[in-house]
Parts: sequence; C-alpha cells; structure tokens
Amino acid sequence: MTQNDVMEVSGENGDGPWTTRNEKIFIQLMDEEVKSNKSGETGTFTREAWKRIRSELIRLTGYSYTKEQVKNKYNALRMLFNKLHYSHPGCSGVSGSRSIGEVGIGPLTAGMKECQALLNTMDDLDEDSYNKVLEKLHGDVLWRQMFMDMSEKRRIAWIKKL
Repeated sequence: MTQNDVMEVSGENGDGPWTTRNEKIFIQLMDEEVKSNKSGETGTFTREAWKRIRSELIRLTGYSYTKEQVKNKYNALRMLFNKLHYSHPGCSGVSGSRSIGEVGIGPLTAGMKECQALLNTMDDLDEDSYNKVLEKLHGDVLWRQMFMDMSEKRRIAWIKKL
C-alpha cells in the first residue's frame, strides 16, 4: 500500500450494517472498554466485555448485530490497522493510558498527548483555532488518528475549516 492509496473499511451510507458512523461507535466502545475495565490489564476482551460492547452497540446504532458480525468486524479492523501500521512504520499508537491500540487491534488511536504536542508546534495557530482542534480531538479517537496522519498542509487547511 503506497502513501496515496485509500482503503475504505465501510461506506458512509452502505447497505450493510457497518456504516462509517456505526464503525466509529464500535471502535469508541472498544476503546472505552479497554480504558475502564479489566481488558486494559489482560490485553483481551472477556466474554462479559464482548457482551457489554455488543449490547451498547445495538443500543446506540439501532441495529441488531450478531456476535459473529461484531467479532468479524473486530478482526477486519485489526487486520486493516496492522496492515496500515506496517505500511506506515512511523505510526506509534498510544502512549500513557492503555487503549485498543495496545490490545491487539494495532496502532489504532493517537493519544491526546501526541496530538497536543503536534498542535503545540504550530506557532502560527491562534487560540480560538487551537481550542477548536482540542475540542474536536478530545472525545474522538478516529479524528485524533486522522489528525496525526495528515500532512502539515492538509492539517492546516482542516484547522481553518473548523
């Protein structure tokens, strides 16, 4: 995979159950599970953890996912992000608190510390823009990863549009 290749995991309005929105919810639920329960200590999701993730996913999306669909999606994401990690060796994952990036899914999420450190190098950034970026990145692991992976030129253009 070259740097300019694009790999789509799911469509925005696809026919299947894994729209971009639902996929994002699933990833956030796994991340929350790792941070708040024993999964962060063991490096794996327990049966109870999978039950919590699946039931919350169903509640938030309104789609009745089967256990197989959830585990298959987890495996597909894990393989994709491992592939991306090997294509982009500079991608380092999360430091500090444990996250799904450290529990078998590969370097999925950039931590807030890494994003803020990068943001702090942008000397020409006004306070209002700086705060808007922090608000956008704070609760969204996917935006943090995309922010870290953007070229400097695209990052600045993205910030100007916030």
